Amino acid sequence: KGVHVPDFLGISHNEVLSHIEKSIPDFSTRWINVVNKLQQGSSKEETIKIINNFQKEIEKAFSSDHLFLVNKEFLQNLKAKNGLLIVRSTGREDSLQLANPGGNTSIAHVALDHKAISKAIGEVISSYFSLKSLQQRKACGDNILEAPFIPVLLQEMVGERESTEENVPTSGVLYTTEGALYTQGVSQISAAFGHAEGVVTGTQASDLFYVQGDFVHGIIQNKPTRIRPTRNTGLETVPNAVHLQQNASLSKQILD
Repeated sequence: KGVHVPDFLGISHNEVLSHIEKSIPDFSTRWINVVNKLQQGSSKEETIKIINNFQKEIEKAFSSDHLFLVNKEFLQNLKAKNGLLIVRSTGREDSLQLANPGGNTSIAHVALDHKAISKAIGEVISSYFSLKSLQQRKACGDNILEAPFIPVLLQEMVGERESTEENVPTSGVLYTTEGALYTQGVSQISAAFGHAEGVVTGTQASDLFYVQGDFVHGIIQNKPTRIRPTRNTGLETVPNAVHLQQNASLSKQILD
């Protein structure tokens, strides 16, 4: 029906932790020391400095001198079909018990070589220790004395390859529980044309679909722009043609 689940490769918490400990053998102890310093009533400026230094150490553990080598077969398959790559945060970050929207980083349109991928993984893992992520975890009642669960996900990225208004893909977010009222049995889909970055961050207009059994209620918004991969790496915002601005991003055929 036109729905495609992108290929993905999960990297476990233990794999990531084992790699970090090659560069930072006392990593867990160091994290506890950081938290203890924060609990001593450091100023905001000092808190930011302490956290930023710890994040830099994590990113250095994935630098060109300490490459994290990912599965070759996954990369070969992605290259063979001229695919794009996103390195995503994952784990216990989106649940009824722990909501951490935007707290962690995902790196879009990563070059398909070990150096770029390792660097992106380091940046994603580093974001788990950011002030924003820690504050949101704490607000949900999570114990930030414990180091975060630190898996990472490599995934084929949704996004058009050529500058064209034809066959523009749709991406979005599916919530198994409707977000506003937690209505039992109602799922919510937020979707838009192009890459899902704007949908996830709420920075671009997207369509809303509420699904309960065979019933679908859609709220179609004007979508003046979309996000797509640049020619090399990274993302860019481009204007949508009129028909993309006004049409539903998910067809009845797909929703059925």
